[in-house]
Amino acid sequence: DYVRFPSDGPISQAVYPGEYCSKVDAIAGFLAFARARLEKLGVWVSADVFGIVIMDTPDTDVIGQKCAKVAQNVDIVCPMVYPSHYDRGSYGIDSPNASPYELIKAAMKETTTRLAGTGAKGRPWLQDFSLAGVEYGVERVKAQIKAAEEQGYTEWLLWDPSLKYTEGALRREDG
Repeated sequence: DYVRFPSDGPISQAVYPGEYCSKVDAIAGFLAFARARLEKLGVWVSADVFGIVIMDTPDTDVIGQKCAKVAQNVDIVCPMVYPSHYDRGSYGIDSPNASPYELIKAAMKETTTRLAGTGAKGRPWLQDFSLAGVEYGVERVKAQIKAAEEQGYTEWLLWDPSLKYTEGALRREDG
């Protein structure tokens, strides 16, 4: 699931008793601890991470997510590559929110590079909600699916905070 330290609110007042390592190492240690126990049950372990974690920016130290460290301790890394959450200019794209195909293509290409040699697979979270004046519907959701699949990802997840998914963007089992 989604593993991170908080990044909003009065985080300077947060106290982490027993803190003996970096946030990145704490997250990795927790995942290693959980995986050792869950593997015995025959289950796969996955972790949801911010999409920008794939870009490996210094900001990700605040929340403790570093792709390489997470990938060492899970079977599946699920980057939340919602186009609306990327800054203008990310991956050289002027308006990531309005360019879902281009954003997902670039983000998942980089995900492939970051996961190479870790043993972890990738399974992206894709955007199925409108935000910041850009309407998401069948075409924009399909564009993300197409971009992920073109980069070799056969599994993906959709997210809509209101839980109203765009069924028209999905393939039917019978056709």
